[in-house]
Amino acid sequence: MLNWNQYHFLLTGATGFLGRHLSEKLLHQGAKVTAICRPSSDLSKLPQGVQSIIDDGETPKLIKNCEQQAISAVIHLATEFVGSHQPDHVVSLIETNVGFATRVFELASRLHVPIINTGTYAEHYENAPYFPVNLYAASKHAAQTILDYYSKVEALPALTLKLFDIYGPQDTRPKILNLLQRIATSGEELEMTAGEQLFDLVHVSDVCRAYEVALQKLLSQPVTTHQVYAVSGGDRKTLKEVVSLFEKTCHVSCRIKWGAKPYKTHEIMKPWETFQPLENWQPQMSLEQGFQTLT
Repeated sequence: MLNWNQYHFLLTGATGFLGRHLSEKLLHQGAKVTAICRPSSDLSKLPQGVQSIIDDGETPKLIKNCEQQAISAVIHLATEFVGSHQPDHVVSLIETNVGFATRVFELASRLHVPIINTGTYAEHYENAPYFPVNLYAASKHAAQTILDYYSKVEALPALTLKLFDIYGPQDTRPKILNLLQRIATSGEELEMTAGEQLFDLVHVSDVCRAYEVALQKLLSQPVTTHQVYAVSGGDRKTLKEVVSLFEKTCHVSCRIKWGAKPYKTHEIMKPWETFQPLENWQPQMSLEQGFQTLT
């Protein structure tokens, strides 16, 4: 086990849902946490105790500022998600998910510290080795291949965690459980598909533990290749089953018009199965227990 109070972690995406929870977890363990933020970032969203470095887009300046911090490892969480992109999304998606990611990889390489990158199961439609269901997934995969370069050529210790659907308290993203909470309160009717697609939901507390396990792996033993693992909740349920369990657990009723919407092109009916699970990690939060944290 690591003595966490000896470590200083540099995070991107620390103002986001997962970033806030992971920052709080690492601080609670005794580690120091510094966040890379954009000039436009709302720093009030950073958990108390997290320091910040403002990135104005100049990579040499960012490296110089971080060199003074005695960083132990970099955790790259920042992302831009668009489920179905429009032409005006393209530049921003690529700049954030590929361009900024590459700058973060360069930073870790120059600091000579390991890095944890974040990917997505949506790169693997129908269990393909690579079949992105949208431009977001394609951009995340592009960043991963760039990290392969840094691992192989620059000898950067690297590990990518590919995440399934994360949920938990204080989540403001327009995800399925937030939609269910909204209609349970408002009484409005929500149009959905037939609801037969499977969901792989992972509570944010379990995901944070996965990052802790990954950090222990990177910092306690030599990592000479870019290792890729998935973080799966394991208990997969159809959308209809998710809604039913949510209603039962949270003692609410949701008005849903099943079959009112068609499935999307390349709808993920069955999430990726042929992944390498993260060693020494298993989800601990059942869906029932996780749903109870939302109320």
